[in-house]
Amino acid sequence: MRALACAFTIAIMAACPTQAMDRSLVRQFEKLDPQTRLEQRCDTEAMERIGADKNRFKPDKVIAYTFADPVMKGDKMKATGAVFRSKGDWYKLAFRCKT
Repeated sequence: MRALACAFTIAIMAACPTQAMDRSLVRQFEKLDPQTRLEQRCDTEAMERIGADKNRFKPDKVIAYTFADPVMKGDKMKATGAVFRSKGDWYKLAFRCKT
């Protein structure tokens, strides 16, 4: 993994998590246990939000647990030690997610 060049925080509020997702992705998420589903859904949402922002990043992967385990409580997750990959480079990321 390359040295992390950038860090920023995003907050994710996804009241209806399946709304913007592809049906096949929804079916895959439904097969996961609730905690894994929450983490994967939040990772996916973070990746989509980073990619939609008018910046230089084109993320293809988000990992919530690289530098610290995410803290989950009910339908919320706080990932302070996350990373994302864009164009082969890795970047530190912190985010909160509520589904």
